[in-house]
Amino acid sequence: MAIIYTYPLKSTPALEDLILISDMSSKKLTKSATITSLKDTIDVVDSFNSLTGAVTITGGTNVTLNTSGNNIEINSPGVGTGTINKIPKWSANGSDIEDSIITEDAGPGIVVAGNVSLAANSYINTPSILDDAGEQGTANQVLSAGAAGVSILWTSSLKLSGLRVTSLAEHADNTAALAAGLVAGDFYRTVDFLKVVH
Repeated sequence: MAIIYTYPLKSTPALEDLILISDMSSKKLTKSATITSLKDTIDVVDSFNSLTGAVTITGGTNVTLNTSGNNIEINSPGVGTGTINKIPKWSANGSDIEDSIITEDAGPGIVVAGNVSLAANSYINTPSILDDAGEQGTANQVLSAGAAGVSILWTSSLKLSGLRVTSLAEHADNTAALAAGLVAGDFYRTVDFLKVVH
């Protein structure tokens, strides 16, 4: 038998090709094995999600890859800064995170440091409204702006300045107003006197 390295070289072996091995479990007898069986025995990873050959894994934007042993660790840390209880938003560049003007308080509830606008045909449905004193108000109270309009409080009295009433129904007296269909609490006038149905 010729020396092995003197045989012709096959540049691209096939998985069905045979190689010589020494069978250690059978008195080191010389035997043959396919390249496929050798690959399966040593558990070679020859594909990755249908990719074959040399596959390169790289980190994308804001992603880092750390290899340790047989593990690949993918890290994607949050980008930007934030404040506890602040609701975040996308920044102007569309890829970073930053604070919005909305804060979650201990109410529970939210605080908006700015104006709130509703789209057309939208509304707010809430079981109650708290004023600056944290009160929900009672029956028949109204919300009134405080000094310089900087605070809103529930109140039972309403001060009107520059009020102008037009097209107010005129009735001779309370009986006439009731007969005309008005109910207690409605306004009417008798000549130049403003009256309330009772």
